[in-house]
Amino acid sequence: MATRSPRETLLIVDDELLVRRVMTRALAKPGRRIVGVSSGKAALEACRRARPDLIVADVMMPGMNGVDLCRRLRAEEATRRIPILIVTCLASPQLEAEGLLRGADACLGKPFQTKELAARVDELLAKAREDGRA
Repeated sequence: MATRSPRETLLIVDDELLVRRVMTRALAKPGRRIVGVSSGKAALEACRRARPDLIVADVMMPGMNGVDLCRRLRAEEATRRIPILIVTCLASPQLEAEGLLRGADACLGKPFQTKELAARVDELLAKAREDGRA
């Protein structure tokens, strides 16, 4: 039997393994490939290997934070149009605003409800398809 390639690929960027696992479970669907990485640097490398259809990135990470990752992704032609959902703790609204200013398409506060995460991702993917971004 031939293996079908996924219709869409999501990249989850969070330095906490447990959070990546929770997000992966919440976002899993038939035809969807989910790649998880633990840093902004690893996210850039993953994007160079295979362009994801959407990126979910934590803001608070050591090294390159989610806001800097957003800025770098928007600066490169190959990744400029990838939808980005940033996730941040509610105690840092200034980082959330900075993420939106640096090119994030949407923000979600931590702790999050997995159904809300899935709905936001589906909404961003649908909008990206409408705009010809995905």
